[in-house]
Amino acid sequence: MRMSSTLFLLGVLFLACSVTDVYSKKVLDVLKGSIAVLSPDVKEASIISVTWKHGADLAAEWFGGNPTFYRSFKGRCILSDKTGVLTINDVKLEDGGSYTPEINNNIQPAITLRVFSPVPKPNITHDCKPEQTQCTLTCMFEKTDDMGDVQIFWIVDDRREKGGGALEITKETKEKTFICGLNNSVSSENSNKLQNPLLTDDESGRTHIVGIVLGLLAVLSFCVGAAVFLILRHKMSSISDRAVPVAQGPILQLPVIPHGRVQTPPELRERRSSHGKENGMALGQNRLTDLL
Repeated sequence: MRMSSTLFLLGVLFLACSVTDVYSKKVLDVLKGSIAVLSPDVKEASIISVTWKHGADLAAEWFGGNPTFYRSFKGRCILSDKTGVLTINDVKLEDGGSYTPEINNNIQPAITLRVFSPVPKPNITHDCKPEQTQCTLTCMFEKTDDMGDVQIFWIVDDRREKGGGALEITKETKEKTFICGLNNSVSSENSNKLQNPLLTDDESGRTHIVGIVLGLLAVLSFCVGAAVFLILRHKMSSISDRAVPVAQGPILQLPVIPHGRVQTPPELRERRSSHGKENGMALGQNRLTDLL
């Protein structure tokens, strides 16, 4: 008897698990105003009919020809007769709910569509003690139900950290900037950056002084480089100016007479004649000397 009861319980559990697996729901989160694509698990080789129900009401159906849409789904939906996919444009909050497809008269697993509004841009407020030793940073925003679950996080000096709606800082906190962030399953927003209110003027001024010094060093390096360039350029110019030019005499052009002969200018003929006379007189004197 106990064995029969045990087998019966195992059979019931197996059946329950099988039903849960077949009709397990898929969840799709979309942003309000965006597009939702509902895809059924089609196992049929060819599709001859498609029906989609939103809850217990018909949303769309196709039995050949053009698909038919109902109620608020008219004019903003597309139904594929090839895949059975239902596409909803400009999704509204009221479009959320359970969608059950039926392909070729076979009911498919339902899809749960969840539509959320985007999270707003948050703002950081800070409340500090009079002695300026501790501050409480609070991430402020207006929460509405259509946002779903909203997570709050902090970005401290560009490093993301987990946290709640409030963040405590003290004089020992060396981080300089804080950002509060929000996100839900479909959107994310960050606040403006807040400077650490507990940093003293001396500590914050050091950063500015370092920046100024680095800027002055950069300008000084540029000026030195420009001065060296101008000095070298001046020296090269001076060396070029002191170079001795090559002397060039007048170019004597010889006239050309017919038959390719060169006509000797008169001044050259006179030079040659006087030079010949001088050579003849010198030769005669040499001969007279030899006779004596």
